[in-house]
Amino acid sequence: MLINKKIFKLLNLSKIFRLGLNIVLVFIIISLISVRYSDSTLAASCQLPPTTYGTDTLSVSIPLTTNYTIWIRLQIPSITSNSLMLQVDGSTCYTVTTPSSTPLSTWTWINFSGGDISQVMRQNLTSGNHSLELIGISDGVEVDNLLLLPDNTCVPTGFGDNCTTGQTNAPPTTSITSPTNNQEVYGNNTSIVTTATANNGGSINSSTLSVNSNLVQTITTPPYNFDINTLSYKDGSITISVSSTDNENNSTSASATVYVSNGDLDHSGAVNISDLAIMANNWGKANQTYEEGNITGAVGSNSVNLSDLAILASNWGWIL
Repeated sequence: MLINKKIFKLLNLSKIFRLGLNIVLVFIIISLISVRYSDSTLAASCQLPPTTYGTDTLSVSIPLTTNYTIWIRLQIPSITSNSLMLQVDGSTCYTVTTPSSTPLSTWTWINFSGGDISQVMRQNLTSGNHSLELIGISDGVEVDNLLLLPDNTCVPTGFGDNCTTGQTNAPPTTSITSPTNNQEVYGNNTSIVTTATANNGGSINSSTLSVNSNLVQTITTPPYNFDINTLSYKDGSITISVSSTDNENNSTSASATVYVSNGDLDHSGAVNISDLAIMANNWGKANQTYEEGNITGAVGSNSVNLSDLAILASNWGWIL
């Protein structure tokens, strides 16, 4: 039979969160559910054990696409009756098992699966409707609250109010304006133009640039634009990533794959004899551009020199 609806309440999320208002960016999904009795069927991704103690499916509307940490407040009757399953959208299954040190008959917050604290339940949810299915696999396990928190640093206490009050910002909006995906970049002063916009009246604390997952620069004041020296990288693809963090520690990121092409003076997609001919024609000339052979960006009377030739030679034969 279905769970007694007198002790199961699905909160009206539209009353808890409205994008654009200074209201909590946290979704409190359920309040007081004893996972014992149900005739619900189980979705395919969770493997049904021989004996179950009830399931129930919750429907929730998510207004913002981001990653959420899943916290479940539960209490267990014994150290051997200490598990339940949580299935998200019929495709992701978490087996929530409390460690042996968990006190009995005491409400406890858990955010990890398999009894392993390193296996944090972190789920990317897109804007729109989603389903959460609780599955009882141990008799007597009870749940009275479940939180989806975009802030992965907050650890709920009590009923979780410490993570559901005072947080008013939607995560910031982050994008890379230039260069665009698959664009060629070159030279010692390539500009990375980005946007970082806080939401709900918040502010941007910092924006960081990483290349191939390695931190390159952090900026704490606008405009959030960066410069990189592409001569530090071998010709070929690199991934640039920008991450913005607001005053409530919400963060979002954007990335693009670009192609370093130092030596491809004619932008033909290859470093070859044509580029060498361009460099030879302008050898020793003053204040030449990159396309004229001044790869290093040198200024003065001898801007095309051995340093440029060395870079061209190191990338000889490169093809986009």
